[in-house]
Amino acid sequence: MGLVRGEVTVRLWSSLCELAGRETVVVPLLREEATVREVVNRLAESWPEMNAVLPSLLVARDCQYLSLDSAVESGDELSLMPPLSGG
Repeated sequence: MGLVRGEVTVRLWSSLCELAGRETVVVPLLREEATVREVVNRLAESWPEMNAVLPSLLVARDCQYLSLDSAVESGDELSLMPPLSGG
């Protein structure tokens, strides 16, 4: 693993929490210009079962939805939510 440039805390919701067996995960940032995509990919490396929901994953920071190309900074707290359904 390369030099760590910081870390983000990721809060997992619903089935993602069940897959990881925890509500929060701290993800090290390996680049100063890290993106949501990199954080999500790092999680999928640890929990490959998450790959099934990655295309429809919702990611938020400070009550704002983010794209996979959005920048993240050390100290950010992200929320990852699987697709929602209901009736």
